[in-house]
Amino acid sequence: MQNFEKRIEEVTEGVYVAIGYALANSILIEAPEGNIVIDATEDIDVAHEIKSEFKKLSNRPLLALIYTHAHRDHILGASALVEKGTEVYAHRLFQDVLFKDQLHVLRQVMNKRNIRQFGVKLTEEKKFRLHSRWDPDKTPDYVLPNRLFEGEQETTVIAGQTLTIFHAPGETDDHIYIWLPDRKILFCGDNYYMAFPNLYAIRGSYRPVLRWIAAIDKMRDLEPDFLVPSHGYPLIGAERISTVLTAYRDAIQYIHDAVIRGANDGKTPDELIEEIHLPQQLTSYPFLKEDYGRISLSIRAIYQSYLGVFDGNATNLDPLSPKERAQRIIDLIGSRSKLADAARQALTNGDYQWAAEIADMLLALDSGEDMARNLKAEALAQMGMRSRNMNVRYYYLTQAAELQKEVDIPDDTQEAIKQLAPRASLDKIFGSIVFCLAPAAMSDMADKEITVGFKTTDTEETYRMVIRRGVAEARSGLPKNQDLLIQVSSQVLKEISLGLNNLSSAWLNGQLKISGSITRFQDFASLFEHKP
Repeated sequence: MQNFEKRIEEVTEGVYVAIGYALANSILIEAPEGNIVIDATEDIDVAHEIKSEFKKLSNRPLLALIYTHAHRDHILGASALVEKGTEVYAHRLFQDVLFKDQLHVLRQVMNKRNIRQFGVKLTEEKKFRLHSRWDPDKTPDYVLPNRLFEGEQETTVIAGQTLTIFHAPGETDDHIYIWLPDRKILFCGDNYYMAFPNLYAIRGSYRPVLRWIAAIDKMRDLEPDFLVPSHGYPLIGAERISTVLTAYRDAIQYIHDAVIRGANDGKTPDELIEEIHLPQQLTSYPFLKEDYGRISLSIRAIYQSYLGVFDGNATNLDPLSPKERAQRIIDLIGSRSKLADAARQALTNGDYQWAAEIADMLLALDSGEDMARNLKAEALAQMGMRSRNMNVRYYYLTQAAELQKEVDIPDDTQEAIKQLAPRASLDKIFGSIVFCLAPAAMSDMADKEITVGFKTTDTEETYRMVIRRGVAEARSGLPKNQDLLIQVSSQVLKEISLGLNNLSSAWLNGQLKISGSITRFQDFASLFEHKP
């Protein structure tokens, strides 16, 4: 990992990159009228340190901060960098991507999987030297852009520097890269970094690979002399950069096309994983090692993006449940203790994947059994310590620590919601209200129906919620007939929709008005989880 030792590296005159301070880089450009910084890392304390080092190089004002995309590791340090008068730039889709990530209906499970993927709860000795500095226990301080790039390509002047912004989706829909045409310097964000690309993030995010390839091809067409990524170290020399970018896009294309050909031959994802490997002429490149992205996961993600979860084998249309399969395996071998012995023997033999799978069978029958949980934890820990892939290693090790009750991962995403919800439109949020309903209470509504209208007192937006046969329907516009009308500010309705507030609390606090039966309102309000 010597290439990622903490340092400020000069790329060329007036261009510097902070490497090794955090998972993501931050980049300084000395422009004619002041400074420009690209990306802000994932941590405020780290960003303060980088800012101090940048000031030693150039003490001129920071006139612009440019986000290459909305991922945490590029934006959460921004409040430490910006100064009075700093303009913050991003693509127009930035807030859509950010709000989708942070206000997503699956935000709690995505947050938990994010914490596992980046290993943020692990002790330092279990991490690689270069790792994410994101701390979910810190209150995030989002600095949203106030200047947006609208099109697919836009040439502009910032701080006296002419640059061209290209919209180039890869890891995210809002991804851009920045081109200094007069100096042939390309700041590529995450469209290239020094590992096989993370075409599928195990936290639950698939990237459209053909668009990523197209973005790299646009970068190749520029024929840059300098390539400065937001992860890893810069590359210098047009020929070297061309070789790297060509191999990088070819690796993605090879895996994608091999999946398509195999699927057309009727092969399942499991079969494709056994068969598909990068050819030797690509595996020889150090920047295509599976240190971050993983080919097997990419194969599954590409297959499912085209054909969904069914693998084409009719046996798998209606498989046995894990519990039933486990019991039948026990019936075959004679006893539960023999299955446990098989897991222990697998651990002794270093067959850790098989040990984990046997442990899962035991846990399917009794999820609280300490012996099975410990067997699985040991298997995962062993696989984690042997993996060179950062995301896979950290996920294994974190889940092992959870099984051993050494790590507790909260599902609390309220601080991010509190900051971002006021800036998101109610239209994007209101539908989430159905996920605040208590499952047990909804099951009691199987033969009941209630229709509620909502009207915002400040923006005069209207919405409806109908609970019918245990199903909740939420959409815009008032219903023709309603049992209740609730008048509430747009902010409070956002809070209710995202679980930061609930109807009972809002009513008791005088935050809403009701037209209709109070008893009917109380029945409706009782359906919601009481989280605040």
